[in-house]
Amino acid sequence: MDERRLKEAMNRVHIKSEMEEEILKNLMNETGEHLTQKKANKSAGWQKKVAVAAVALVAAGTVGFSANAIRNNLVKERMEAVPQLELEEVLNEIDSAQVEADTYSRDLTSEEINRKTALHSEYLNGRFPEKELIKVSEESDIVDKDVLCFAAKTSYFNIPDRELTDEELLQMIDFNEKRDYALQKRYEEMYADEIQEREAAEQAAKAELEVAGGISEEEAVLKAQEWLLKIYGKTPDGLELNHHLMTDEDGDAGENPTYMIYYGVTHENYYFSISAEDGSLVESFCGLASSGRFEEQMKVSDVEAKLQTTYQAAADYLKNNLGVADEFAEVYYSYLTCEDSSYNNLVHFYFVKEDGTGHSITCVCTDDSFDSYCRIEDYEEFQAQETEAYEKLMESMKAVEDGNRFDGRVLEQLK
Repeated sequence: MDERRLKEAMNRVHIKSEMEEEILKNLMNETGEHLTQKKANKSAGWQKKVAVAAVALVAAGTVGFSANAIRNNLVKERMEAVPQLELEEVLNEIDSAQVEADTYSRDLTSEEINRKTALHSEYLNGRFPEKELIKVSEESDIVDKDVLCFAAKTSYFNIPDRELTDEELLQMIDFNEKRDYALQKRYEEMYADEIQEREAAEQAAKAELEVAGGISEEEAVLKAQEWLLKIYGKTPDGLELNHHLMTDEDGDAGENPTYMIYYGVTHENYYFSISAEDGSLVESFCGLASSGRFEEQMKVSDVEAKLQTTYQAAADYLKNNLGVADEFAEVYYSYLTCEDSSYNNLVHFYFVKEDGTGHSITCVCTDDSFDSYCRIEDYEEFQAQETEAYEKLMESMKAVEDGNRFDGRVLEQLK
């Protein structure tokens, strides 16, 4: 899924508040759009950076799928206890920053990412840092490089050249939670009327769906929970939950209404699109920055050499995990190669029936593990959308990371 690549490019980024507020406001008008890149960015009035960041924010779970992000009760209580003066100070720091994104003195190690993911789950259950993250005005004010701290003027994190402690990682998590909370609180105050109208339209759409025999949002969440375990072997314990009926700017759920359900914490995110009509799985994908599956890019020749093995793994996932035992007229594959990006090593397989319907399974070719699934209603239309998505991805990545390009490979029929 293309938005995951955008999400990874911005995974450690907090954009400036005016941009985030623009994103939040526009997201209310864009929630009817599917969150995949092939249908995103339809609002012609958006600036390129805002459009890219909007996809990344949603994919990262920063703002959730609806205007009001769902927070764990313990975290919610903690955030609501933050003095208003402190929240105003947080917003002032974001507003006055000289840059549009955070920067870091170094990347976190794989071990630190894994611990941060686990600690975020503990944070949701009430394990908070003992102290606040140290803040200074400018980078020049950082005297001791061995101390974790944040320079507000340039949104710069000084990360010591040693393994961070659990306390330090919790301080980073807590710091970002406060920024997210302050931004969203201001947004909710600024656009209270629009949010209320949007929520009313959504409730009306849900009621219409249930009268027509569709499933409820609660039932969709239970379906997603089942798929979370069946596909990814995960339970919802220790993960944040967010869910939303996908509607357009008029509050219409469209011809094929779906519920989008999210489970996740920092560096570990799972997304499910569930049909609001019959509860079937329409799409699933994950963002696992801590997995280490993408650290070393496989050579094209090595990918081709093990293609049949990866294809067999995809076919097994489709049959054993997703319960699809159809006969397919054709099976196609595609993969992308890229430079300076964490998202490579993904091979997409398209299982197509005689009538043009089918299924897409994406695997990580380094270990043939499952990555994502998508139901295909019309293969030709699907591929046209994929081509459009690829072109937009090329353009978008230039806006996020200069020189980061993806090279497509022409689909070939598997022999």
